Amino acid sequence: MLTPVPPAPEQVVLDARRHELRAPGKTVSLERRALPRRLLYALARQPGRTLAKEDCVRAMWNADYDPRLHDNALRVHVSHVRDMLEGTGTRVLFEDPGYRLEVSPGFTFVTE
Repeated sequence: MLTPVPPAPEQVVLDARRHELRAPGKTVSLERRALPRRLLYALARQPGRTLAKEDCVRAMWNADYDPRLHDNALRVHVSHVRDMLEGTGTRVLFEDPGYRLEVSPGFTFVTE
């Protein structure tokens, strides 16, 4: 009697060498999206851990965080990252005081 083999988790690959996000049936180029790409890479380095807004701003603009300058722009770029991740099982969550990347079981971050 054969026991059924559970399906492999869907593979989601964030490839920093090729600047692309690959998931079954979807490839998103990050080549021309510098700020969302920098934010996504910063979050992917510590999946499941909250990255403070200050660290998000530093990763994107290499600047000190100023809520009057950065809060709205940060929300916009988080929205772009969420759009890129849609349908992959990986998502960005707001968790005061910053953002957290919740990854799917098959998530892999390929660094340079």
